Amino acid sequence: MSDIEKIEIKSGVEDELPPENDKPVNKKKGCCLGKFFLISFVVILIIAIAGFIFVQTSTFKSIVLNFALDKVNSDLVKPGSRIYAGKLEGSLVKSLRLLDGGIITQNDTVVKFDSLEIQYSLLPILNKDIIVKNLQLINPVINFTKIKADNDSLEWNFTQIFKSETDTLPPDTTSKFDYNIYVDNLNLKNGIFRNLENKPAGIPFSLFNFQKLDTFNTS
Repeated sequence: MSDIEKIEIKSGVEDELPPENDKPVNKKKGCCLGKFFLISFVVILIIAIAGFIFVQTSTFKSIVLNFALDKVNSDLVKPGSRIYAGKLEGSLVKSLRLLDGGIITQNDTVVKFDSLEIQYSLLPILNKDIIVKNLQLINPVINFTKIKADNDSLEWNFTQIFKSETDTLPPDTTSKFDYNIYVDNLNLKNGIFRNLENKPAGIPFSLFNFQKLDTFNTS
């Protein structure tokens, strides 16, 4: 009888013990979860680095430039006028540089430049402030003259570049540009200003002599 009781007691204790394979399963689940988060972090980091590198490539900047010019010329610029640029450089995060750009209206050049360099800060945009730390034009040529407007009257060419607000907004729509623009430093190097009110149509500005401005700076 004593032997039987001992056997029953022993078997009862064994039944109360937890399964020996519970802890390894929990460890395996925790290990898999840790690997998942690690792999996810590495993948996100690689994508972020690759994206940052791609943003700095000439291919990406060319895509951005072409998209921006197409959008501006189609939505904001009057028919017969055009804004152009040959190349976009810079980090785009803090600065950009437009090369070989300008504005044409009615087949006549209003503005052209070798380089437009802009240094800016993006964070103030959250407070509706656009802060340009430095704006520099290299070898700009600016031509002011009167041309025929849509109503056949003579208007200054720079007034015929952009569409009016009524042309760009749908009917019964109001718009307000609610941003403040600050330019800390403006610098023009080797500039030429030409102001000829009654320039004959079809005759280029280059045939007229104007004074050259070596340097102009305001800050």
